[in-house]
Amino acid sequence: MRRREFITFAGGLAAAWPLGAHTEQTAMPVVGFLYSSTIESFREFMAGFNVGLAETGYVEGHNVAFENRMADGQFERLPALADDLVRDRVVVIVTASNVPAALAAKAATQTVPIVFMMGSDPVENGLVAVRLLMLSASSPSDIERAFTTLVEQQAGALLVGPDTFFVGQRDQLVALAARYRVPTSYFRREFIEAGGLISYAANAAEAFRQTGVYVGRILKGEI
Repeated sequence: MRRREFITFAGGLAAAWPLGAHTEQTAMPVVGFLYSSTIESFREFMAGFNVGLAETGYVEGHNVAFENRMADGQFERLPALADDLVRDRVVVIVTASNVPAALAAKAATQTVPIVFMMGSDPVENGLVAVRLLMLSASSPSDIERAFTTLVEQQAGALLVGPDTFFVGQRDQLVALAARYRVPTSYFRREFIEAGGLISYAANAAEAFRQTGVYVGRILKGEI
């Protein structure tokens, strides 16, 4: 029977997402934003952020507050601004599309979760130091043992590799990830519908649409 592979990120991500941190939160949690540019350029991105936040049940001023720290293009100010957010006891720091801001946040705290958005490699940029464990499973009991191993190895995150076997076992995978509090990324939306944290993959429906377009063009003799 073929062994299906997990990829487990062990150790290095724990600093970026400390599980169990901040169990004692205020009635209204505070999200800190660290941005290297101006408040004007920052505002244009906030509409999308607020939509995503609202989808999880949080609305600014209702059950969550924001603290903004803008460097106005002066990158040397970022470390002090990051320290300021930590002193204000924010429960998470968000940095946007900028490596210096994310590095400043990382240098300021080892306990506050940091969410960063960027297209470059976070390992290469020194934001995370990722040790990879390759685990495999071909049965439900194998999956149970794999989770036992990743917990023993203090894995900071889990990436579930693409395989139809895992799709069939999505309820088990999602339940184990929740039980052991391991942030897990999946390859299909079905995992999220089962309660998983996040999925990242191509849009299958769009891929089939594009395939239909190509077939139609072939039928027309265009290609």
